[in-house]
Amino acid sequence: MPNIGRPTTHLVRYTHPRLLSLNTGSIFAKKMKMNNPTSGNKLLELFFTFKVKEGKQEQLEKILEQLIATTMEHDPGTLIFNVYKNSDGTWCMYERYVDEEAFARHKEIAGQTLTAWFEVVEIQKFYVLGAISDEASKNFKAAGYEVFKPVYKMER
Repeated sequence: MPNIGRPTTHLVRYTHPRLLSLNTGSIFAKKMKMNNPTSGNKLLELFFTFKVKEGKQEQLEKILEQLIATTMEHDPGTLIFNVYKNSDGTWCMYERYVDEEAFARHKEIAGQTLTAWFEVVEIQKFYVLGAISDEASKNFKAAGYEVFKPVYKMER
């Protein structure tokens, strides 16, 4: 019987390459040993949910198209910029940056488009994930966002 629940184990989600070719999006859980903290990792990740303000759906979609186009063309420090929507109209975004400086650059590049985005949405939850500086952590917390520092991490 596996040693589930021991401090050195962690469930890790991964997508099998064969499933990717089937385009199923299925996720499996695999038990992995997790023994090394990611203290040297500089990645900054944002995960947040939001609702679109009444009558602003079309405007939001144009803003998101512009944000993604600008990010793809001018922002190599942004590794992931994914937008999702569920059946009740809640949206979520997942963003991954090389480091804090890349996030600052993204805000600078996105500029007015990002300002327009904030005008058409209402943020519900906002999580900051990463080994960020104390100053950045303080700024995120002051804005009302939850900050999580990495403990264990497994990526391929």
